[in-house]
Amino acid sequence: MDYGTFSHHVKKIYDYFDRKHPDPEKIKLWHRRAQNIPADAIPAIQDYFFDLDSLPRNVGKTFLAGWNAWKQSNPSKVAQPVKTPCSECRGEGVLIARQYHKDMKNMYSYAFRCGKCTNWAGILGESIPMATRDQLRRFGYTT
Repeated sequence: MDYGTFSHHVKKIYDYFDRKHPDPEKIKLWHRRAQNIPADAIPAIQDYFFDLDSLPRNVGKTFLAGWNAWKQSNPSKVAQPVKTPCSECRGEGVLIARQYHKDMKNMYSYAFRCGKCTNWAGILGESIPMATRDQLRRFGYTT
């Protein structure tokens, strides 16, 4: 949803509770977390707010809670990730690798996005490193 639509609906929620509109910078921060919510979920999210006794302190968090409630009520409208067969990660999009640290005398487990498919999309963010099993083995991990 675009910023203008989001801002308009946040202001309507504040009007409902007879509160002063929030600072535009605060709305921008909330919008960054809510920008992927489709516009057709807005009426249900507003109803989620309107069922509360008062305006919550954390509007952004409550907006996401309303979005989650909408997704549970409308599973057919929520995009499901498409998985393709992948011999590297067995179609999961994730590789779990372990590495022994001599200094700490412990084995640690790490998660990596599969470097041979895109099944990780919708599950893991791009901040998680990407690798193949061969790359992990070269760097001393066991898979």
